[in-house]
Order: sequence, then structure tokens, then C-alpha cells
Amino acid sequence: MNSDLQDILAWSLKNGLKLNVKKCSVLHVVPQDVLQALSQCGVSVSLDGQALDVVDTAKILGVVLDSGLTFSQHVTHTIQKALGRLRGLYRYRSLLPEPAKLQLIQSLILSNFYYCYPAYGNSISRGDKDRMQKMQNSAIRFVYGLKKFDHVSPYAEAANIPPLESVCRMLTCCMVHKTLMLKEPEYLHERLLSREEVALRSTRHGGRLHFPRVRLEAGRKSLILLRAFIVQ
Repeated sequence: MNSDLQDILAWSLKNGLKLNVKKCSVLHVVPQDVLQALSQCGVSVSLDGQALDVVDTAKILGVVLDSGLTFSQHVTHTIQKALGRLRGLYRYRSLLPEPAKLQLIQSLILSNFYYCYPAYGNSISRGDKDRMQKMQNSAIRFVYGLKKFDHVSPYAEAANIPPLESVCRMLTCCMVHKTLMLKEPEYLHERLLSREEVALRSTRHGGRLHFPRVRLEAGRKSLILLRAFIVQ
């Protein structure tokens, strides 16, 4: 990794670019025992002769990654962002008609959760899913002027707003379908194997996608498996 970083630095200097080492950091996504072994051996990632700081979280293209790939902090960040916007809209709740409020929550509130949803939504815990769903329920209550403990399901169905867990499955299926049809991005397409490509014998279900079995939590959170969310 240090060698690759040095090559990147050399390429940047050659092309008139300057890397800000102070803004570079390292996020270890490894088991705890491996991390301890690296620390004890004094292994570090360096750039331009300077050891990079090790961080617990890193924000990449708007998604907060953590060392355990739980995405819990990203969910917290997204909820706080959505909640701040919703509070700002509440001062106009008596002035806006329901169709306008519905458009506002779709564009300002729910869009925060839909961004990169297939990348993190299939890996988060049940508690984080419930937190996100409560935020969606609050947005629906804002649209229809409901009280805190009023049921929102009939109003969500009338407004054609599916639960966030269903949205995640739908977006994941669309992404997989697009990858299979267009064969891109290549790094995802090469991971989506059919059963006939890995089976020792042909079966009537050979055209379906093959899902590798996983035993560890890290395997379940892998972004390449997309398991249990694909409809054939």
C-alpha cells in the first residue's frame, strides 16, 4: 500500500497536482485481532514520508464508513440532517397544501435516505432500520397534520410511500438488474454468477443467481453479496 501511495504521489507531482497529506487518513476494516497485530508490529501507512492518522470513521462521497461496516454513524448523520430540514418545514405546515408538503418531504427528507441506499441499507441493524422508519413516519405526520401516536400506514399507502426497507429492496433489485443487462460496472457484474456457472451439474434453476454462503458477520455485510434482496 505504501508503494502504491508513493506511485500516486509521483504521478500527481508529474501532472502538476499536489496531495494534501494532512487531509489523508487510514480506516482499518479488519478483525480486531489483525488490527492489534498490525499495531504491535509497528506497521503504518505513510505518504510522502509521513505516517497517516488512523481514524474510526471516514466520509466518502457522502457516506460515513466505520471500521466495522455497521453504517450506524451514517444512519445517525442522515437522520440528523433530515430532522433539521423537517423542523425547518414545520413553521410553514399551516400555509402549505398537502401536495406541496408531500413534494417537499420527498425531495428534502426522504432523498437523504435513498442516496446510496443499496450500498448501506442491506447491512444496517434492525435498530437502525427502525430509527430510519420512525423518521419517515414523522415526515408523513407532517404532511397530513397527524399527532405523535396516530397510525401512518393508511396515509403512506395513499401517498404511495413504501416503507424504507421495501425501498431498499427495490433499489437493490434495480441495481442488480441494470448490472446484469448492461454488464457494468464490471467489478459488480463479475461477482454476479449464475448457479450453472458454479454447480457441478446442471439443474432447472441453473439460470438463477448464485449466493455464496457466509458464516461471519463481515461476510453478511459484504457489498458484493446483495443476498436475500434479489427477485428472480
